[in-house]
Amino acid sequence: MKKEKNKIAELNKIIERLRINIKKALFKNKTEKALEIMRVLAKLLYFLNQEYKDDNLESELNHVVENLFGSVTEQGKGTDPDYNENKVIFYDGFGLNSRGLALIYLKALLQKRYVIYVVDKRRETFIPDIIKLLQEHQAKIVYLHGRSAIDDCYELKQIIEENRPGHLFLYTTPWDISGISVFNYYNDKRVTRYQINLTDHAFWLGVNAFDYCIEFRDYGAYISNEFRGIRIDKLRLLPYYPIIDYNKEFEGIPFEFDSSRQKLIFSGGSLYKTLGAENLYYKIVRRMLDTHPEVIFWYAGSGDDSQLKLLMRTYSGRVYHTGERKDLYQVLLHSYMYLNTYPMVGGLMFQYAAMAGKVPLTLKYDDCANDCLIGQSQLGVEFDTLDAFYDEMDRLLSDPKYAYKKGEALKSAVISQREFEDELEKIMRGEHTKFPIALKQIDTSGFQKTYIERLTLKDLHEIMIDRRSVKYMVRIFPRITIAGIMKKIMNKLCGR
Repeated sequence: MKKEKNKIAELNKIIERLRINIKKALFKNKTEKALEIMRVLAKLLYFLNQEYKDDNLESELNHVVENLFGSVTEQGKGTDPDYNENKVIFYDGFGLNSRGLALIYLKALLQKRYVIYVVDKRRETFIPDIIKLLQEHQAKIVYLHGRSAIDDCYELKQIIEENRPGHLFLYTTPWDISGISVFNYYNDKRVTRYQINLTDHAFWLGVNAFDYCIEFRDYGAYISNEFRGIRIDKLRLLPYYPIIDYNKEFEGIPFEFDSSRQKLIFSGGSLYKTLGAENLYYKIVRRMLDTHPEVIFWYAGSGDDSQLKLLMRTYSGRVYHTGERKDLYQVLLHSYMYLNTYPMVGGLMFQYAAMAGKVPLTLKYDDCANDCLIGQSQLGVEFDTLDAFYDEMDRLLSDPKYAYKKGEALKSAVISQREFEDELEKIMRGEHTKFPIALKQIDTSGFQKTYIERLTLKDLHEIMIDRRSVKYMVRIFPRITIAGIMKKIMNKLCGR
């Protein structure tokens, strides 16, 4: 407890110093410096995740927008006939190929609209499937050159002014000061703005950057309304579905496995999702291996694998760890069951397992596990107590017919591509989807506690330092900057 208090005290000192330097930079009209320090602070607040919004940062960002572009009110309210209802700008601040939701939204938008896709030039080689999809539909791809935060702001605004779309989609990181600044500016009736709330469980910047916030579950809708202060009339609920290549060839099981006498239990995702909460996830795996000698456990994912290594030493030949698999759906088809991560679950992994007809057995840490599947609370895949969880685990492993039947029933718990497209079109007409929002009260305190427990000061140093921030951070936090640079160098040398 004392260690956690000391860590929080140190973090609060860093946060307060960042706030002071933002105010100084704004007072001296050093806009680029202010934006970069704001980005560092927003990133830090995301990794801490003790608050879901920051009113001071939002206000300061609006101040920067007025300095850069002038007040929106000066442009005049009212509709502009030059803005084309059939044009959509999709701003992608992530630039990830198949992770996340960019592909499914682009697939839907391309059915009826002309799409202008905007992404950082440095992400070009990371998004081959997105580029292929856009080219097949004669969409337009525009790159931001990432020279500076201010340059990105001006470039993005120019792209919007030149193309004059009727709709703007914001899909970005919680600390994207450039993209969010420009979306803040278009706070009028010329264009309708939508935020795709991928990071519904954590802090993000941009509560003023949209007209509609598209949530994928009730959990996120409640947090947006209750903790971010977003009005219910601005919220829309639209579940997502995983992009699956059903024709992809299975790359095989990378170790000896006899399906006639063994059961393959698969788990995966970023390993940080398994850390904390007194390592209960790894105790569950041990219990599974001890009571079911036919079980072979396979984890696919990257991160701190120290606990997995302990398991591999204890259960030699029964526990395996590999990197992420591109044939994830096929891997699940060849598995007996999927064990969800704990204390943090993987939403997409929930869905991949369901689509493959495999039970995503889940121990709930808190309400963040909610609503990854349609009607999830009635499916019998998540459990509030360890005893109930173990009872179901034992039944699934001892009764293959029961496990198969339960897995098959899950395939309808994921929205179809056609449904998704139809419901997105409703949102763009200003309507609600067929999925009503239920603002169910949730307790996020336990979930937020895991963020503090997991974050080390060394991690913090690395988070704060990158190619854009380093020249400002070295003057504000010289010791932290040096530590952050050294950690990045060590990670690179170790191949992480």
